[in-house]
Amino acid sequence: MKNFFKYVLATIVGLILTGIIVSIFLGAMISSISLSSNKEVIVKPNSVLHLNFDKQIYDKAPSNLMSSFNPMNMEMESYLGLNTIIECIEKAKTDDNIKGIFIETLGVSGGIAIADEIRQALSDFKESGKFIVTYSKNLTQTGYYLASISDKIFINPEGSIAFTGLSAEVMFYKDMLDKLDVDVSVFRPVGNKFKSAVEPFINNKMSEANKEQVTRYLTSIWGNMLKEISTSRNISIEALNKLADDYAIKSSEDAMDNNLIDSVAHYDEALAYINMLLGKDKDATIENIRLSSYSKVKDSKSKEFTKDRIAVIYAQGNIIDGKGDELKIGDQTLAKQIRDARKNNNIKAIVFRVNSPGGSALASEVILREILLAKHVKPVIASYGTYAASGGYYISCCCDKIVSGKNTLTGSIGVFGMLPDMHKLLNEKIGITTDYVGTNKNSRQLSPFSPMTEDSKEYMNTMVNDIYKTFIGHVADGRSMTTEAVDNIGQGRVWTGTDALEIGLVDEIGGLNRAIEVAAEAAGITNYVIENYPKDKDTYTQLMEMFSGETPESKMSSQLGILYPYYQMMTDFTELNNVQARLPYRINIY
Repeated sequence: MKNFFKYVLATIVGLILTGIIVSIFLGAMISSISLSSNKEVIVKPNSVLHLNFDKQIYDKAPSNLMSSFNPMNMEMESYLGLNTIIECIEKAKTDDNIKGIFIETLGVSGGIAIADEIRQALSDFKESGKFIVTYSKNLTQTGYYLASISDKIFINPEGSIAFTGLSAEVMFYKDMLDKLDVDVSVFRPVGNKFKSAVEPFINNKMSEANKEQVTRYLTSIWGNMLKEISTSRNISIEALNKLADDYAIKSSEDAMDNNLIDSVAHYDEALAYINMLLGKDKDATIENIRLSSYSKVKDSKSKEFTKDRIAVIYAQGNIIDGKGDELKIGDQTLAKQIRDARKNNNIKAIVFRVNSPGGSALASEVILREILLAKHVKPVIASYGTYAASGGYYISCCCDKIVSGKNTLTGSIGVFGMLPDMHKLLNEKIGITTDYVGTNKNSRQLSPFSPMTEDSKEYMNTMVNDIYKTFIGHVADGRSMTTEAVDNIGQGRVWTGTDALEIGLVDEIGGLNRAIEVAAEAAGITNYVIENYPKDKDTYTQLMEMFSGETPESKMSSQLGILYPYYQMMTDFTELNNVQARLPYRINIY
């Protein structure tokens, strides 16, 4: 008995000591993070802003500390969002201590529309007369599109540039489902021939309608890219297409010989060139300041004090029912943010930044209702990122104005329902049977473990058609069109921002900054402060989430690499619990 109490006491003491150690560790982390975030950043004279696009770029970066805290050195390694990148480039334009920008990149993850917004900000920066120099070991096509705005492009001697034109690839699951004896029932409104999100589950190749729309928007995106590259590099569009068709760019030397880049050089040679521009010795140390640090530097442009605010509400990710987070749009969470911005008298206008391929039709309806309530009180301007399609277009189609990126994928006005029948898989392949009792004839109508009855199919068809009519009705109201006109350009078809402007689905081409300008003009204000939603969580809350076992998607993305889109496809499939307004967005564009 004496030994028992001794062991119990030792255990209690151990737990207390562990608690003390953990508390000290958490205190040290909080202290380190607070000091890091509050530390004043001084930009030295003759400095260069260093941009490195080696991580996923979000419209607004997730603030979760687990994705940015390095426990090895107790320092923050922040992920930066598009909003921060653009703010820093704008700030650098008028900062006398910043003499130029040095871009070091292997690729740009986040989409061509995001690369385009950064490129436009860099183009505006060049008007200051300051330099932009790019060095990279390899460049993807999106990376080269962004880099082509530079005054000088250096590529490693053993590096290369991808320049073969765009292609789109879709993964299909029908043959696998057939082997597993899984039948999938699909429900689409009559005429929604372009609503191809369901095709991977019912076909083993792209339909002709889907090939038509994908060809159209790929051609549009490629044309937009070539137009910008042609202007920056002084190469005709015809010559650029010939380089792609002939597979002429196989090495960095090929890229230089055809004027796609300026020099084949090593990293130290690129730095020597920057030193020359700075008027320094070629081996001198360059005063580099990275985005994570420069984002903490106060803007030198003085502003008068004002209470006026413009709310920028970020809606990025799939649209789901219930609560969301920074990378997933939950109708409950987003509706509250819109409601809070509507009721805040200091907020004079709302910019609704949408980067979503869609999702739950019901959740989209809930979010749209809050947008409609808000626009009766103050201007609501939509800003489109990489995607604003299907549900992403649904939630924003009634905004006062829509500002879209030219390479944004939008439209996809349509819905679908889908239900798998897995009873053969369970019964014949695995040996699992199911049985049931019910109170009525159709009690089991939507069970995935029994074949669908004709009544169930009729029910689903009716529901899907009703939701589609509601969808095109909202678009007709928001865009001042007839429902017939919306149906003609709808049918689930995906458009680029450029094409969407021509057919009236958006009002103008531009990025987030242009949308903010439009919002300010609509509100009649010139001096204002930007207030971002969702608001960043405090350090303590983030740390608690960090130790709760939550794993941010950014971690999964870095671990799976090029396989991550397929992981997302499978996880998205598990969320198809009702009628969907969703883009076939797991098309990988190369």
